[in-house]
Amino acid sequence: MYFDGKNYEQAYGIIEMKRKKQMGKLNSVDLFYAGRCLANIKRQKEALTIFNELVTQDTNYLSGYYLIATTWASLDPTDSSGNVTKAFDRWMGKLDSAQRVRFIQDRENAYRNMAYYAQKKKDYEKASYYYGKVIELVPDDQATIDVKKRFDDYLAKVKAKANKPKPAATATGAAATTPATDASAAGTSTTPATTNGGN
Repeated sequence: MYFDGKNYEQAYGIIEMKRKKQMGKLNSVDLFYAGRCLANIKRQKEALTIFNELVTQDTNYLSGYYLIATTWASLDPTDSSGNVTKAFDRWMGKLDSAQRVRFIQDRENAYRNMAYYAQKKKDYEKASYYYGKVIELVPDDQATIDVKKRFDDYLAKVKAKANKPKPAATATGAAATTPATDASAAGTSTTPATTNGGN
């Protein structure tokens, strides 16, 4: 009742009183709501602890894995730790074929954010890969198709430049010149166009 009324502090207090009465034990549903209450009152670190307790207690509680990922995303908006991507991967790895269809929107959002995190880390190959996963789910998303193409074109130029042979030294022994390595001289951009990461 308190949770539905958005009285999260009170709802959490009641659940914790129940935990004390039950010698520190809560069932999966109580853990789910306890974590949700904490997340809603901006106590994400404590919420994360509760959600981890939930999936340890019930390894098939799918919502728990998803909430771990989204809570990590609140704690680490650029995924500097890598924990957000790991958590989304773990959640998606738990889904069966029917659940992959049921949660297609959540999967799309997860892949968009994973692409964004990779992009922020300048891991453009992974960014391209995750945008490709978005396109698998939303084949007519032309904006994402265009973004992935820019990444792929950029990566192809970088690879071609890396494979370009260096000129041999001259007969007079003068120092050999090497191709320009900066982006302006090569005529390429060092940073592909960005997206908002599905936000």
